[in-house]
This record gives sequence, structure tokens and C-alpha cells, in this order.
Amino acid sequence: MQPDVTSGFQDSVSALRDLGAEIVECDWPHAAAARAVALLISRVESAAVHAEAIRDTPDLIGEDVRFRLEIGAMTSGIAYVQARQTREAVKQSIAALYREHELTAIVAPTTAATALSADDPVVRWPDGVEESAGAALTRFTMPWNATGQPVISAPCGFDEDGLPIGLSFVGRPNEELELCNLANAYERATEWHLRRPPL
Repeated sequence: MQPDVTSGFQDSVSALRDLGAEIVECDWPHAAAARAVALLISRVESAAVHAEAIRDTPDLIGEDVRFRLEIGAMTSGIAYVQARQTREAVKQSIAALYREHELTAIVAPTTAATALSADDPVVRWPDGVEESAGAALTRFTMPWNATGQPVISAPCGFDEDGLPIGLSFVGRPNEELELCNLANAYERATEWHLRRPPL
């Protein structure tokens, strides 16, 4: 993560602790698998939805998006079915994590980096590694696309350039009201949602 995102997240965890939340640090070992199957499923299903446009008017689709759609169109049915089966496994895995640690919600940074320039959509990490916007900005969101859990992102600070940082609250399936109450309590205590970055 970018250092400012890490700092904003850590401050948010401290604020939640001050509100009376019991903070439990835990690792979900199947997060990468969840992200991978969400990526594959989204490519295949997007290609199915946009099949006519891919066939008849590919020149009207941006190169980057068209490339993703074409990958989805070329993915085999067997791979798609296997991804759907893996999706069920990761859903069971995250449910087990919630049960094991008696979690009400998971909190995580919404993205690992703040917004990027449209002219240069690349994240340059402190260790010198470069990563495309698509990969960098979906790392913490795409796993929840696979598990189907409700997620709320709330503002939790700004980086040194005044760009907003987000905090995701990830709840149990079908428990949206409790999740909304948690996010609301956080926002009322921190008031980041009332601040605006300089233009």
C-alpha cells in the first residue's frame, strides 16, 4: 500500500477501537483465490453481455476494455465452471473466518493507492515496483465480488496530495443494516465525510 493509505487505515482502526470495537487481526488465506475467480468470472460474463458489440462494433470499444472482453470470450466453459465452483469454496472460506473469529465486519483499505492521473494510470510503489491501475486499485475490492458480501466504503483521510483515502466495511451476507450502522457510527465519530480536498 501507499504509505499514506497505510497511515489512514491505521488511524481508522484506532478510531474504531476508541468507539468500543474489539479489533481482531486475522488473515484470510484465500483472498488471492477469491480475486482470481472474480476476475475470470467478470471477464466471461462481461463478454457474454457485450458479445454483439464485440462482434459488430469493436472499434467503438476502448482498446483496454476490448482486450478484457476478448479474453473473456476466449475463456473455455470448463474454466468458467471451475471458477464458479471455486467461488463457492471461497464463500465458504470467508464464512468460516467470520465464525472462527466471531466477526461482525472486516475493515480494510478500499484501495491500496489513491487516485491516479488519467495521463499516467500507473502506481509506483515505494519499493520501485510499478503496477497498472486496474490491478492496483482492485486488489482489496475484487475478492468481495466473489464472496457476494455487502461492502460500504467511507472516507478515512487524505494523502499528501489531498486525494481521498477510503475504508471498506465488509459485512456478513444479508446483514446490510448492521453494516450501515457501523459505517454511520464511524463517520459520525471522524467527520472525514464532511471534508473536501482542495481543487
